[in-house]
Amino acid sequence: MEFSPLTTTNVSFGNATVIFPCVTHGNVGQLAADLLIFNLNLKPIGVLYHPDVLPICGADPFSETCQGSSASSLEIYANEDVSLVVAQQRGEVIKGCQRKFAREVTSWLKTSMFKNVVLLASLPSTVGENDSQIGGTKWRMIQTPNMVTESYPKAGVDGESNKFSEHKYRNSRVPIPALEFEQIPEDLKNRRIPPWTFVYECIKQSLTARFLIALCSEGDNSVDADRMASRALEMVDDVGAFRTADIVVPTNEMRWATPPSWKRVYGSLMKRSVFA
Repeated sequence: MEFSPLTTTNVSFGNATVIFPCVTHGNVGQLAADLLIFNLNLKPIGVLYHPDVLPICGADPFSETCQGSSASSLEIYANEDVSLVVAQQRGEVIKGCQRKFAREVTSWLKTSMFKNVVLLASLPSTVGENDSQIGGTKWRMIQTPNMVTESYPKAGVDGESNKFSEHKYRNSRVPIPALEFEQIPEDLKNRRIPPWTFVYECIKQSLTARFLIALCSEGDNSVDADRMASRALEMVDDVGAFRTADIVVPTNEMRWATPPSWKRVYGSLMKRSVFA
């Protein structure tokens, strides 16, 4: 894993919070990263190179005229003082290399000495064992490296998850419960798909990180991405020129402006008359 800055100036991440999307169910994390980059007017500061990420090249996804910088497989964006860093992964990881990729990304996150690490991920809504957990979008949290312990919240214990969440994430106005212990795979080491590859590596490498997870259905996940973008910022301390305390908890309608690259991302709108 190699970071290449766009300028000759050395980039220091020691005082930065990084938000890194995992390519998972419904691509919610990547969509949320797009919203953060576009709405906070973050600028590209460099690219990450990994030999197992397929190369891509495209027009600037955040420009109406497509005259900005070209997009590549794995890019790093930041605000002016580099206190908030958002990564965006557009290239797919080669089959069979997910564990290696997660290992080297985690190593880069650790050696870069980020102040805070937040990873965005999603899982199928059917991950819950109870029927009441299926349907709609629910939010869960995982914290590493100490999450696989006896102190981790157990499903079925009234209020236990919320108490854990409020203690660990007291800066958030809407506490998010921890993912139930029973939903974490017993064979975590052998899992080959994210977010479990990243969870395992963060534990193994003792990286302090928080995973924001959407339990959702796959389809048009733009609204889920909107909620995730807001919740990700709620987890972050005051950063740079904007205050996370001023962010309003989203309503039932999308609140973030969507980048130009989202036009017709889920196809063109269908005329209601075809259903008559």
